[in-house]
Amino acid sequence: MPDGYLPDYAPKPYDSQYANAIAHSTLLTVEFVRWIQQQPFYDNTTIVMIGDHLSMAVKFFKDFDKDYQRRQFNLILNPADNVKNVDESRFRNRVYANFDMYPTTLAAMGCEIKGDRLALGTNLFSKQKTLLEKYGVDFASNELTMSSSFYNEKLLMDSNADSTTTF
Repeated sequence: MPDGYLPDYAPKPYDSQYANAIAHSTLLTVEFVRWIQQQPFYDNTTIVMIGDHLSMAVKFFKDFDKDYQRRQFNLILNPADNVKNVDESRFRNRVYANFDMYPTTLAAMGCEIKGDRLALGTNLFSKQKTLLEKYGVDFASNELTMSSSFYNEKLLMDSNADSTTTF
């Protein structure tokens, strides 16, 4: 940040360093995935790529079409047989969050998940609704921003935690 890392040897077809950094990292990722696909272990390997956020370089996208909706990139290649033939409609127009990728990734690797839910996440290969689909984005967002004394005291191990503390 703010312009993206670009090694000296990387091609620079664009005027923008950030555009070149995106293009180069994409090229390296594609080359790596293609290399894995040529290996003997690929038949038993699931590749999961998860975007954890949109780009932080907001200015880079200022001249994009206003109707263009930026989304995180998520890709699952070569999932396990138990989910390979799932109806594709389960992956279209879904409302989900990053925590849904936890059970989805495990399912893609062949794990069976009782109830198709783990923690807050829903296995997207299943017919189960995600929390965001069931309760709506606004409600879920509000609930997730609430303070939790259990979280503060037990997980953060903060014995001085005030239940009104928020992050």
